[in-house]
Amino acid sequence: PRLETLLTRVRGRKGLDPALAPRRGALRLEKAGGAALVARDGPVWRVDSEHPAAQLALDARLDDTSRAAYLLSTLATSVNRTAAATTDAEDALFQALLAEAAAEEG
Repeated sequence: PRLETLLTRVRGRKGLDPALAPRRGALRLEKAGGAALVARDGPVWRVDSEHPAAQLALDARLDDTSRAAYLLSTLATSVNRTAAATTDAEDALFQALLAEAAAEEG
């Protein structure tokens, strides 16, 4: 629920590449062996909860909002590295909007 709450606050903001924020209900946390952090299947993002980066975020000793922000930040950076159309500036904007949303939620 925290993941979706933060995404709702960030999604659609001016200047943000929609590729960095999955559609409502399109983020799936699954066990898939840990090989790839995120696999995008059309609009669906399949996040491997066994991947080391996901485990770090999910197991962090943080409140729920901060843990969700940590995971979303990690996912956005991963997508930025694999999506040629997404720029570092767009990733930075996502990170800033995410931090703002987390602070407002926290």
